[in-house]
Amino acid sequence: MSEVQGKPIDLHYWPTPNGWKITIMLEETGLPYNVIPVNIGKGDQFKPEFLAISPNNRMPAIVDPDGPDGKPISVFESGAILQYLGRKTGKFYPKDERGRVAVDEWLFWQMGGFGPMLGQTPVSYTHLDVYKRQVRASLYGRAGQHRQG
Repeated sequence: MSEVQGKPIDLHYWPTPNGWKITIMLEETGLPYNVIPVNIGKGDQFKPEFLAISPNNRMPAIVDPDGPDGKPISVFESGAILQYLGRKTGKFYPKDERGRVAVDEWLFWQMGGFGPMLGQTPVSYTHLDVYKRQVRASLYGRAGQHRQG
């Protein structure tokens, strides 16, 4: 899957952080692609034709006409798409298993932890303040116990 073919990938997209991740990866890898807007404000993500490629009704999603064995493949979830594109092109995704594990650790951390937290910060900082207080209490509480013991 390391050869980059000429047929454009269909990117089902709306301008959100997860959508931007995929456009950046496509640009950086040099793969040709077509943008197919998925207007989440109008509910396009619930249309049957989109659900056929992204059954969890979330975008982005891609359809690569030059998938494995030369057959089309659809991929949904931005982390899975990033892995797929990295393996397809050989860029940003090592071939050796130790390297892949290291990339996957950071990718999953971003997708499941850091990214969602950043996505919530413009709306409310309250949860971050609570988390900060909990971490401080935990760290300083342990440090205090250590000094006393």
